[in-house]
Order: sequence, then C-alpha cells, then structure tokens
Amino acid sequence: MPKKTFKSSKGLLRDVMTKQSGVIEKAWLEALMNGVDANASKVIFQIDESTTEYSDDGDSMLQSEVERYFEQFGLKDDDIEDKEFGKFRMGRGQIFNFGVKIWRARENYMVISLDNESVIVDLPECTTRDDESIIDSDEDEYEVDTSGLEYALLDAEQSDSGLSIEVLHYEPIDDIDNTLDQFKKLSKYVSWLHDVDVIVNGEQLDDEPEVIEETKLAYFCEGYTNYKTNSPVYNKGAYVDDFNLGPMSVTIISKKDLDVTLDRTDILDHDPKWSSIKDQYVEVVMTALEDKVDMTTDQRNWMLRQGSKNQNNLRRIADLPLVEDVTGDVHTIQEASGKRVGFAERDDGVAEEAMDRTDALMVNNTQESAFNTLAESANEMLDQSDVKEYSEIIENEMQFEMDEIDRSSLSKRRKTNLVQIESALRDLGFRLNVKAGYSNHKTVWKDQNDALFVHKDSLNCKQRVLATTVLLETVRAACHQGECMT
Repeated sequence: MPKKTFKSSKGLLRDVMTKQSGVIEKAWLEALMNGVDANASKVIFQIDESTTEYSDDGDSMLQSEVERYFEQFGLKDDDIEDKEFGKFRMGRGQIFNFGVKIWRARENYMVISLDNESVIVDLPECTTRDDESIIDSDEDEYEVDTSGLEYALLDAEQSDSGLSIEVLHYEPIDDIDNTLDQFKKLSKYVSWLHDVDVIVNGEQLDDEPEVIEETKLAYFCEGYTNYKTNSPVYNKGAYVDDFNLGPMSVTIISKKDLDVTLDRTDILDHDPKWSSIKDQYVEVVMTALEDKVDMTTDQRNWMLRQGSKNQNNLRRIADLPLVEDVTGDVHTIQEASGKRVGFAERDDGVAEEAMDRTDALMVNNTQESAFNTLAESANEMLDQSDVKEYSEIIENEMQFEMDEIDRSSLSKRRKTNLVQIESALRDLGFRLNVKAGYSNHKTVWKDQNDALFVHKDSLNCKQRVLATTVLLETVRAACHQGECMT
C-alpha cells in the first residue's frame, strides 16, 4: 500500500484564521510585526471603537506576491529566512477575525469578510467595475462578494506608499483605553529593538529598557517591582508571557526568534535558544543577588540550590549571608560549616537557648530543604583532592584576597560594633589597630603589621552575637603570635 498524505480542510484553515488570536490587540501586534518584516521605518495605527486604520512605509506587494503569500497559509523555511517574525506566515489571518478588512498595496485592493456573504465598502482608487466579485458599484462605493473562504482582489491605481489596512470592526471595542494599553504592553520593545517608529493615535511608542546584562541571545533588563518574581519575556521585542524563572523579576528581550506557539503566547521547551537564555538568567540573577544586602528567604533558598549544582557556584555563595537562624541573624555558608545544624521555627525559645548554650546553629526551618540539598551536594563535590587543592590556594594566596574597607563607608551598626571591639581589646591590654575588612576565607584576621581586621558581615550583628561570638574570635586572633592570615 503506498504512503498516504495528510490533508487539511477549509474548516481547519478557518480555525487558523479565527482562533489564533482571542483578542484584537494580538492581531494589531501581528500587523506591526508584519510591518517590521516588510522593512518599514514607520508604522501608524489610528484606532477607535469601531475602526482600525493601519499604514506603514515598508516594502509593498505586487499582485503576484499577494496571490503567493495570501493564498497559501504557511511557507517553507527558505521562504522566511530573511524575516524577523515571519516564522509561520499565518499570523496575517488574525485580523480577519475582528472585522471587514480592506487591504491596499501597490496595484490592488483586497477585501475580506469571514462573517458576511457580501459587504459594502469605499474603494476610492479602484479602477474596475466589472470584476466577478463586484456585485454593484456607485462612484466610490462598492458591494463586494465575500462569501465562502475567499477574498476579492481588485485592480487599483498604482501606489508606492507601502501598505494600508482598514478594518471595520464586527463588534465595537468595549474598553478602548484598556485595549490600547494592552497593545502597548504587547509591542513595548518592538520600536526599540528594530529601530522603527510606532505611532498609535498620535502617540509614539518609544519604551527603552534599563539593560542589566547583554548576551548574544538576549537583553536582560530591569523587571517588575520587588514584590513580583515572574519575568516578562519579549520575543524580539514582542511580548510573549510572564515566566517563573527564579526569585527575581528580570525583563528578557530575545535577540533571536524563539520557537513560540502559533498564537505566540508560550515558548516551546525544546528550543535550545530558550534553554540557553534560562541558563543566562541564572547567571544574571546570581550576580545581582551577590550584591543585594537584604535577600528574601526565597532568594536565599534559590541561591543555596544554585550552590548545590557545581563547585563554581558553591564557591561563589560561600561567603554570602544565606543561612538565617531562628533569631533572624544571617550566617554565611562558611560560618555554618563544621557546626552542628538543626532546624526550628522562627523565634522558637528552646532553639534559641540551644544556640546560646552550645555551638549548634539552629536554622529557620523554611530553609531546611535548600540547606540539606546544598550540604549533600557539597560533600559529593568537595572530595579530598579538591579540599587539599582549595586549602593550598588559601595558604598561598589568601593574604592577597583580604581587603580593608574604609570605615567611613560602614553602616551605623557596623561602626558602633567596631568601636566596641576596639574598646574591649584595649581593656584586655591589646594595642592593635582594629579595622573593617572583606575576605573570602576569614571572619577575623591579623596581618604582619599588627592590624586586626573584622569582616564587615560579622560587624552587622546584634549586641548578643557581638558579645558571645565576634568578640571571642577577635580575642583569639589578637592572642595569635604574628599574622594569622594563613
């Protein structure tokens, strides 16, 4: 039996036209993207409740091109390789769903109505009255046959002014202001990315993002407000959807065309570009959170889980304040290593007493899963050879990774704690120059010149922690004969 070929019905083609877009603003976006594909430098929309008027100065179409591109929905890859958005060559049908469409380019009018057997329209530049699709005409007014899944293509005076479209809405737009706002959101960065002027009802859309990081695949920009974590994604400047990628909202504008669904509202998981962009998001957010003073619990847990993925990430987070105890104090991974760790609810009195009376660290139980995942992964990643190599690096190079921090740049709490440490050491008979510092390996250290440094993060503690923990470490360092950097 020979191979069989799949075939599509007219009903399926009608669904492609009418069901790609559930809202008219998506159809307007599709028209804008078609203008970009046509190399337009200016796209103009004039929209009210009953009418959409569109025009651009892009490359227009000859009759042969109209017949080629409109009679066949969907083209091969070699037909669309030079297009910014024309992945499917089917989106032009979206606007058919919302009204009678009068399309004007070069030497033709095209009239389409999926809901009417015939329509009466004004065609002031039409040059024929005897076409089989014309039912009647009176000066510039034409009654056109639009029955079936067909369009009327009529001769018109030659025009080289790009493309214009008029859509007579089947139903008035209920909330025109809100609908226009939604369209502006959808098309927010098309103008910026493609250097095209987009004008809507006389207003030029020219949003310019605040770029945090640029890669070969995307721009990563300032996202929503702090209380939102979903990241809005724009496929080459056109909005797709918000995606929950991690604990921080970052606006992502792809440079390459992502593999999106037909209605452009989702991205297919198998797209390697999207996979790479998600990996780049992790790098961007890790870098941002490394400099963030007060992370949320979700952000800390996310960082702990990133640290469990590879040694490089583990070393990046080792000195970050990520582990919150039951009193609300935050510790670094290095401070937590080597301690007996338990988990309890915040402000658990018994757990707090256990911390006071022992060397245990009682961690807020909202971090239990993330902390244990990190601990298990760290044990697997840091085998004996790695530990030895790491300790050799510390011994040979650590002294060059310890930096002094200008006292004037410290917060009020850090300055106060530093003064109290100086006073306590002086009362104990130590004559040391006490300073604030930063190190990837130590919390307190003394150099060859009898200067004692306290890590800036250790200075950001409450009085009880200062008295029971930090002061003990400074006394140990002060008692050390010579430097204790290595």
